[in-house]
Amino acid sequence: MRCPLRCSVILGYRVVGESMLKRLATITGALLVLVIAPSAAQAKRHCGSIKVSGTPFQVFVEAGSASCVQARAVMWSLYHRRHREVCYRNDSSCRNGRPTDRANTVILVGVWRCGTGAGGGGCTHGRERISTAYLESAEEKVARVRREAAENKKSVLACENNPHLALVQEGDASKYIYECLPTAKLAEECGQNFCREPMYGESDGWSKWEGRVREACRAVGGVPYSHTRLEAGVLEYACATEEGATTFTWVSLPYMPPEAYAEWSAA
Repeated sequence: MRCPLRCSVILGYRVVGESMLKRLATITGALLVLVIAPSAAQAKRHCGSIKVSGTPFQVFVEAGSASCVQARAVMWSLYHRRHREVCYRNDSSCRNGRPTDRANTVILVGVWRCGTGAGGGGCTHGRERISTAYLESAEEKVARVRREAAENKKSVLACENNPHLALVQEGDASKYIYECLPTAKLAEECGQNFCREPMYGESDGWSKWEGRVREACRAVGGVPYSHTRLEAGVLEYACATEEGATTFTWVSLPYMPPEAYAEWSAA
């Protein structure tokens, strides 16, 4: 699939599963500030913390001359009081000037324009920028990393076993998140000016998939046959050891890291 516009991993909204929403929530706080604010080359100041439902959130002045007292007051109000909400984008999720999903919501805290996510939040006023970030414990970080690794592996395996789906990589090099989506879904998103490039095109997906199945069958001394089965939630492929065989050896595609899979080519 080719996208007419440059892909973005910051703007836009899409319907995803609950597990993906939880994964994206951990980076939402950092992204919200970028979405609603201009960039500024200034070291941020740490301003202590506030508690949200008993959980500590660090407060920062990202840019501008706002005081720490003001930053904490605005961020506390953002999380503990009700404020008017307006749309960030005028699209299908904005009805009569009111947002219908959090991804398209700007919260007005006095003169500040704010946004929140499970991982934190951010507010802007002119060139002033303040933010909060969830304080993750060492135990929580280990649990999150393991959970994200398992979910990434699940997404990659889904794409490895279905050439109709496209693998999409989001995030920076230190923390990638992978989604396995139908190419039709990506095309629909792109039609709404939210374009994302898959790691490989559909034709490449077919050749990689066929090559990997051949390679797996060759490892057991067979060739691919047109049968598949689902065994313990894992898709397996039939390999025939001789022409006209009625019994098969079943193989599955082992997990391959996304970067290696994207570069892998059939022999």
